[in-house]
Amino acid sequence: MEIRKVAVIGAGLMGHGIAQVAAQVAGYEVHLKDIKQEFLDKGMDRIKWSLGKLVEKEKLTQKDADAVMERIHPTLDMKTAVGEADIVIEAAPEKLQLKQTLFEAFDEFAPDHAVLTSNTSSISITEIAKTTKQPDKVAGMYFFNPPQLMKLVEIVRGEKTSDVTVEVITIVSQKMRRETVLCHRDRLGFIVNHILVPALLDAIRLVGEGVASLEDIDKAIRLGLN
Repeated sequence: MEIRKVAVIGAGLMGHGIAQVAAQVAGYEVHLKDIKQEFLDKGMDRIKWSLGKLVEKEKLTQKDADAVMERIHPTLDMKTAVGEADIVIEAAPEKLQLKQTLFEAFDEFAPDHAVLTSNTSSISITEIAKTTKQPDKVAGMYFFNPPQLMKLVEIVRGEKTSDVTVEVITIVSQKMRRETVLCHRDRLGFIVNHILVPALLDAIRLVGEGVASLEDIDKAIRLGLN
């Protein structure tokens, strides 16, 4: 399946960055949706600012930056956003019920061939997929913050995610020049956060127990573990 059009749902902290990467690096046509015009405006302003910084550093020409902006289409309407999408990337707040409601809407308005993904960092993909008629087309596609700079995408299988869906997400991620890892089981925290959170909690305990200072713990991890 050839991917031409991407829908990003949520123009906030992660969504605007994902939209930029999809339009700038992969050259996709992107519909960026949010629930209020002010959120869309803020997201588009952030993208314009980010592209402006690249122009200042001579990593991008102004002509190319303008072309990226033209490929991103902000909208408040769900049907407009996902109606012709080949892949949908949901980047809404981390609330299961909200995500399930959104995926119900994707199921109604997106084409049958569309792959439906969530940028969630920890919510069960299987639970999200239960609200759709095609759970085999649902998977996690977790970018890291900020998406414009971080090179990893964590692909997460739900219980019914198909191999074809994983393949499509892998191809899209590669076109965005991102590395991918595959989480075969839908478990809390997936890969990165499952490893990271216990380490953070242990660091907090070390401070609480008076073992070391915050500054020395930071230095130890930075210089000792790179």
